Amino acid sequence: MCGKSEKDIRNDLKKRFPNLNADEYRDFMKTLVEKTINEKGVPLKPGFISLINFLKENQIKTALATSSSLERMELLFKKANLNNRIFFDSIVTAKDITLGKPNPMIFNNACDNLNLQHRNCMVLEDSPNGIEAAYNAGCLPVMVIDLIQPNETTKKQCFKIYNNLNEFEKFIEKATSTNNIKRTL
Repeated sequence: MCGKSEKDIRNDLKKRFPNLNADEYRDFMKTLVEKTINEKGVPLKPGFISLINFLKENQIKTALATSSSLERMELLFKKANLNNRIFFDSIVTAKDITLGKPNPMIFNNACDNLNLQHRNCMVLEDSPNGIEAAYNAGCLPVMVIDLIQPNETTKKQCFKIYNNLNEFEKFIEKATSTNNIKRTL
């Protein structure tokens, strides 16, 4: 369910677990997550600052496309003492779309906001639903493994798979230095 919209998660839970009060469960989980974020924050993925700095220094456009709410995303950045508006040329959140991942709408919006052709955009994702959405949008899906290992379908849909952002940064540094990719992502 990772990467899906809140509505889709609730609907999936109702289908998979008909005896579960899915709404009560999701409300409880959301409250627990919000409490954890407020108390502890969430650590940045290792390599995030270095990667984003490299992309900005090389004038590579960036977008954040998240199934989370704008408020949650801003809180996460605030807890990390960062201003998300500095990092991204465009931000697309759950409020900007009507269909969640694996539907490509979120990445279609992000590419359109950047005025880029989808085939010229790499999408960094950590979930199979996100990879499928990027693939269906006609982008170049790159999985950065986090909590979920790629399944066979995900592997087939990926342009590249990396264990962390540092590995991806090495790839993108090499690709931009040899002009193997366009200077837009």
